[in-house]
Amino acid sequence: AFAKTAVAPIERVKLLMQLRVTSSSGVSSSCAATPTCTRRAGDVPGGSALQVARSVYETQGALAFWRGNTPNVVRQAGAAALNFMLMDWYKRAISPIMHWSLSLPSNRNVEDRVKRRKLISSFLSGGLAGGTTTTFLYPIEFMRTRLAMDVGATKET
Repeated sequence: AFAKTAVAPIERVKLLMQLRVTSSSGVSSSCAATPTCTRRAGDVPGGSALQVARSVYETQGALAFWRGNTPNVVRQAGAAALNFMLMDWYKRAISPIMHWSLSLPSNRNVEDRVKRRKLISSFLSGGLAGGTTTTFLYPIEFMRTRLAMDVGATKET
């Protein structure tokens, strides 16, 4: 959690730079033609990371760099916990199939087959656990991205 919080400003600037082109709510040509239209943080056309960071700081203040950090920390902790839990669960679920595979005819000795079975079991359970974790935590990742792209209130408002 500490590492994610420490690099949150860099992550926010990175997300703003990556998503400013695809953001449909950003400054458009119709906004540029309107004299009362104001730029959002991160809307620096062709700007560097330093320019985007300066824009965020000037329009929203220093705390804006940590917007979207809480879901990021929750997602990271949840991913670790779910992977840890699901890996063991999938290993137990796959175990009967792996034990059954030892009864199949093979030219390999039993020790090599057991080693291979453990490797395949770890590979399958790890892949299934990772896929399941990603499926469950995608809504939190989506929320984190939306919060990071939200400009919220500026210093003036």
